[in-house]
Amino acid sequence: MLRDFVPLAVALTIAAAIYVARERRRRQALIQPLRPDLTMTEAWDLWRSRGEHASREVVQAQAGASLLDTERLLVRSDNPLRLLRTQIVSSATTCLYLEAILEFGEAERKALLKGYHEGMEPVLRDVFEVATLRWTVLREYGNLKYDDAAPDDWFHHYVRVAGPYIREKVRLSREFLMTLDEGAGRLAEIYDALLDDLARGLIKSPRKKRFVPPA
Repeated sequence: MLRDFVPLAVALTIAAAIYVARERRRRQALIQPLRPDLTMTEAWDLWRSRGEHASREVVQAQAGASLLDTERLLVRSDNPLRLLRTQIVSSATTCLYLEAILEFGEAERKALLKGYHEGMEPVLRDVFEVATLRWTVLREYGNLKYDDAAPDDWFHHYVRVAGPYIREKVRLSREFLMTLDEGAGRLAEIYDALLDDLARGLIKSPRKKRFVPPA
């Protein structure tokens, strides 16, 4: 007699698992900002209170001033979340470019960066730190104020895809500038278009949408 209930028990177990999975996805997709009235100053103070980044005072001062400038733009914007994402992408992109460029020697850097002079590496590293602080704080600001952060979301997807694109674009640009390889120059322009399309699409994507990591 009890054996007759085994298929029903299995069906109920499967149904319960499906329900739990659906509820987990539903909760993950809910937009529930923890601090919708958060200011940039509060976000910056919150980050600094943790002491997680040992950057120099001059770097922190530049980053802090830049963040306040960004907040003024956001206040005037008709779509502050989209503008915030644009600012995050801009700072993350700066970091990715500098990471790639700093792997080259002085001659390549002078070719790749207009106005670069030998011995300016410390300046580049300061710019890298400022950009890193910017996207880190802006990302947390977006999370607390707009609930715009989740595992494998638009930002993670951008960094995963844009990183290899930018490294290849920098390599091709170096080939074009150092050897006048016109083919490399044309390919670098293609990567420019790919990066632009990637950023524009992700900036408009829904909050908490998850993206499959590239293979």
